[in-house]
Amino acid sequence: PDLGRITSGVLRDWPLPPVGADGENRGGTLIVAGSAQTPGSAILASLAALRSGAGPLCIATARRVAATVALAVPESRRETPRGGVARLATGPCAGTFDAMLVGPGMQDADATARLIQGLRARFPRALLQLDACAISALENETVPWDRFAEGPVLITPQATELASLAGSSPEEVVANSVRVALKAARQWRVTVLLKGATAHVATPDGQHWSHPNGGAVRATSGAGDVLSGIVAGLLA
Repeated sequence: PDLGRITSGVLRDWPLPPVGADGENRGGTLIVAGSAQTPGSAILASLAALRSGAGPLCIATARRVAATVALAVPESRRETPRGGVARLATGPCAGTFDAMLVGPGMQDADATARLIQGLRARFPRALLQLDACAISALENETVPWDRFAEGPVLITPQATELASLAGSSPEEVVANSVRVALKAARQWRVTVLLKGATAHVATPDGQHWSHPNGGAVRATSGAGDVLSGIVAGLLA
């Protein structure tokens, strides 16, 4: 497909892989999200991942809200981090994953960075998506990003989060979205999906796509969690 603006024609010419009759190739997904303060983020992201085509889904969330999340997403299996989000407990989610989403609704940046490092070592072939709090792992001084296992990474920041990575202001990100997204993608060697009234996707090798997706929808509470869950399902 031609690079640049995402249109219905581009999507028709660039379809998703077909799903087999038994659904086995949908891909296993791990979503690490939520906290005692924001359990809804885990629920929204997980439901969105399932609706967008994820196969077997495992949710890792704070122990205190695990039961609530389990009732809200009965299609999934649950695995709870011991001690908040410091580390994953072993349990029914042991195995491999094709995609991992980390970050929606999480609070502790340092603990999240250590958790991500462990996940990369444990599941080096899984596609990793970082959202919200987890995006700061790229610039975390306690757990340097260059010590992480290599592998494909996608980040889904809003303007404020991307500004921190790019060393600029949110206003500059909004005014120069394409340039800042491409710069961050090259610097951190990740694919960037910049959220906003117009979404921008930038890759480390300089490719770029954009899509005007409507500011009113993006302004709805929880929309970022839903978008992240949709992306996770598509990655899987």
